[in-house]
Amino acid sequence: LNISNKVSSAIGMLKDCTNITTATNMRIRARGPVKQFMQGCRKLTTIAGGILENVTDCSSMFEGDSNLTNVLDKLPSTVNGKAVSMYGDCGIETLSNTRFENGSYTQGYNDNGIFKGCPIKRVENVYFDVDLGTAGGNWTLNALDQQKFFKGVSTIEYVDIEVGPNCRKLELAFLGSKVSYCKIVGNSFTSIKGMFHSNSSSTLTLDIDTSNVIDMSYA
Repeated sequence: LNISNKVSSAIGMLKDCTNITTATNMRIRARGPVKQFMQGCRKLTTIAGGILENVTDCSSMFEGDSNLTNVLDKLPSTVNGKAVSMYGDCGIETLSNTRFENGSYTQGYNDNGIFKGCPIKRVENVYFDVDLGTAGGNWTLNALDQQKFFKGVSTIEYVDIEVGPNCRKLELAFLGSKVSYCKIVGNSFTSIKGMFHSNSSSTLTLDIDTSNVIDMSYA
């Protein structure tokens, strides 16, 4: 499947195509929204060789694809934060081999995260050039105060990631999760406030360079 940059919209193009099982060599370069692109394709299991460029809105792109186990190669900066529930309620247990570019992700207080409802246990070989969470100045455990990348995911146990220069905050990143091992390559971040708050693991091994961190409260 090859969608060129001449296309201005591909909203819902393959929505509810319930018998598709594999998307191979998918090249999506549309200069516009692709939200709900393959939403509800419940038999989709694999995206092989997927490339995403230029697009402006990926919200609910694969939402409800409960058997999907992997993701596209990156979330480009052109998305400008419009990726609510992009992989919502998919079957992803290991998030790997992907990139989140600067400007690709932001979240409103009431928005679902990109991976809302996914049973993710491992996050490895992933590059984040975006904040993983923002607690706000008067943060409490109230859900309305929580802006975080993995909002709606509480199953993460293992983290081995790299962060870019635009990743400045890891606040609330793994709030309420089960993380027992966390390695982060890069030290651009200045706050890990609430990063592991309410973690339910019995052990926690950290390999993190905190040389630029100024706020570790509630971590």
